Amino acid sequence: MKYIWILFFLFAGQLHAQKMVAECTIEYKVEVKNNNVVKGGTSSRFQYLKGKKVRIDIMTDAFTQKEIYDLNTGDAVVLKEVGANKYMSQLTRDKWMQQFEKFKGIKPTPAAETKTILGYECKKAFAKLDDDVKFTIYYTTAIVPSASENPYLAEAVPGFILQYEMANEKTKNNITYTATKISFSPVPSALFDIPTTGYRILK
Repeated sequence: MKYIWILFFLFAGQLHAQKMVAECTIEYKVEVKNNNVVKGGTSSRFQYLKGKKVRIDIMTDAFTQKEIYDLNTGDAVVLKEVGANKYMSQLTRDKWMQQFEKFKGIKPTPAAETKTILGYECKKAFAKLDDDVKFTIYYTTAIVPSASENPYLAEAVPGFILQYEMANEKTKNNITYTATKISFSPVPSALFDIPTTGYRILK
């Protein structure tokens, strides 16, 4: 009986440590390298989560892109601004999921190394899409999000990803996303509103 109670308290402690997240904002630092040399220019990424809705903002010197995905309907909208030009792509569930088809069936390999990011202990894992593209992933099991912009990768990794590096061995290019700030404050619903004017609709 004593051992049953010990197991119960250990399990309860694990449950308590996990944070179920339905709303949050995450800011990522983006670093791009070629042959291990950091490339110039600035780039940033913001991820917003509100229930079953996800929005990703990517800002670079060349363009700005916003991706809004609703898991309830399966519909997605991509808004892209290049200079004064604005474009909108409206995607069905099938077309949105096709963007992540390459991640389907991905099987990360756990590693012993850990890293602390934003106060969360993160486990390390490796994964690869093919012979050229490889991932190094750091994730925490302390956060359980209500939605993900990449369903296949989220299903494969048993936690919330706070850093990942994508390396292409053929081109010698790699890009690293590292969470630098996370807020659990309510996310405004207006961030998920779809513009009705000002954008050219792409077919």
